[in-house]
Amino acid sequence: MTDVQMPQEYGFVFPQEGDTGADAPAGYVTMSADFFGDCNLRLPLTVFVPEILEWYKIHISQLSPFGMIRV
Repeated sequence: MTDVQMPQEYGFVFPQEGDTGADAPAGYVTMSADFFGDCNLRLPLTVFVPEILEWYKIHISQLSPFGMIRV
């Protein structure tokens, strides 16, 4: 796994040992840290990323890191 450090102002919640993606708190989205390291996803998002997701009618949580690289 990529060592990713996120600014606190983004409100990221990192899982505890033993948690799964299904254990995300209400209102949060589970994403792989590889999105930010290997896939070069940056915050704040450009307008392009949400427009692509809306066009294909998918949620960012439905993308794998390999899919994010394609975006």
